[in-house]
Amino acid sequence: NTDTLEFINEHISRADLGIEEIAIGEEIQVKRGRRRDDDGQSIHFQQEVMKPSLRFFHQSKSGNLNSFSYNEESGGTQQMVFLLSSLWETFKIGEFEAFDELENKFHPLLVREIIRLFASDVNQHGAQLLFTTHDTTLLDNSFMRRDQYWFTNKNDCGESSLTSLAEFGARKNEALMQNYLSGTYGAIPYLEDLIQKNKPLKSNGEKEQKFEQRD
Repeated sequence: NTDTLEFINEHISRADLGIEEIAIGEEIQVKRGRRRDDDGQSIHFQQEVMKPSLRFFHQSKSGNLNSFSYNEESGGTQQMVFLLSSLWETFKIGEFEAFDELENKFHPLLVREIIRLFASDVNQHGAQLLFTTHDTTLLDNSFMRRDQYWFTNKNDCGESSLTSLAEFGARKNEALMQNYLSGTYGAIPYLEDLIQKNKPLKSNGEKEQKFEQRD
């Protein structure tokens, strides 16, 4: 709807995606299916139908606006449109929103701006956000409160438990990201070496020689 599109346009133009405007247009889509003929035989058919679609306008170096379809845009742009449309519905009535891996396809700085929307004037009805993330740059005392960070620990049986950062008594000037990566708060994977030790990688020359011998 137009209200959702207005909200998306307002915020996507600030996301440095190179998009001047998103508009609603129409495009031909091919509808395929099966049907029964007069003799009861199943036949395939296809039909061209006009359906509403999004058009993305980018400004070229010459100043002209070039139009692209939704499918021609990158995965990050598509994800941003989906997220903003979802957030608009959330902010309208103050709903609870949950996202798994909020940083997926987004730059860390863009993720911060998305989170900041919930503390801005846009959020007039007290909408709340819960998200999971692997983005350690968000561990920042100046960005969020300590009681807003929760770590997920998984035991040997695959059971998960949550622990608040506030339970560790972290100080205001503590380097949260460095402490987390060093294991101070737990909730980090214990990885085995992905490359077997004492087995050096072969050079390109050795690989080429092997192929020549096979030929």
